[in-house]
Amino acid sequence: MAFDLFINASEQDHILAQYFVGFCYMFGNETSLNYSLAFKYYEKVANKDYAVGQLFTGFCYDYGYGISKEPKLAFYWYEKAANNGNIVAMYNLGSSYKDGKGVEKDIDKAIYCYKKSAEQGDEDAQHKLEELTKTNWVLL
Repeated sequence: MAFDLFINASEQDHILAQYFVGFCYMFGNETSLNYSLAFKYYEKVANKDYAVGQLFTGFCYDYGYGISKEPKLAFYWYEKAANNGNIVAMYNLGSSYKDGKGVEKDIDKAIYCYKKSAEQGDEDAQHKLEELTKTNWVLL
């Protein structure tokens, strides 16, 4: 079973395996759903500067999976992941700025983040960018 292999490798401090253990717990792949353990593993790899772990740690804080909702901490982890090149995190930063979630609302920064994410191929960011530029009469 892949989950057992991930557990064994994670005990040897293998970052990618630790991420996948968190993923398995988050989505119930080959194990029971356990958001608390998912968060624990995501946070472990996030603190090792692994961008996808930072993204999922932010997601957990954003939606309260395995930890209390903390919008400011969600923003913090999204920003770290975005700074490490994660385009989904950049999209999430845009959403945080657009909605004022965990940070002061700032449409210009939201547009900037969506644009950065869209430039790297994120279609959702492209749609949000189009939506914001239409409703806010912004020229890029």
